[in-house]
Amino acid sequence: NIFAAFNPQEELDDEAHKTLIHHLSGPDEAEDERAMKKEMQTLKTGEDAIAYFAKHGDQSDVQVIYCRRVEVGEREFKPYDLVVVDEKERGSEYFMISPKGILHICPGKLSEHTSLASWMHETMIF
Repeated sequence: NIFAAFNPQEELDDEAHKTLIHHLSGPDEAEDERAMKKEMQTLKTGEDAIAYFAKHGDQSDVQVIYCRRVEVGEREFKPYDLVVVDEKERGSEYFMISPKGILHICPGKLSEHTSLASWMHETMIF
């Protein structure tokens, strides 16, 4: 812990001073962006996307994560199993997950919005 090692009566060398200033000021924008990109690469499922927004809320630079349903066999129905996709790969039926909820887009039908809390509740009872 840098703060525990800091003694105000002692002179800090340049490296220790830079380290202390870095910890006091927090990460710079480049570090924040690298961390956000790294975290975004770990998002694979709809649950991951929901957890991301539960953690970051409106404070994230990312405001929408696109998903589509996981492909399953003919006799299977897993409406809440989503996979994160790039916007270009979303297909005609897709989901937009944001801090405000999940928007289901399906051609020829009205779009449906569900809050994140309601979606998680529905997944548990399905």
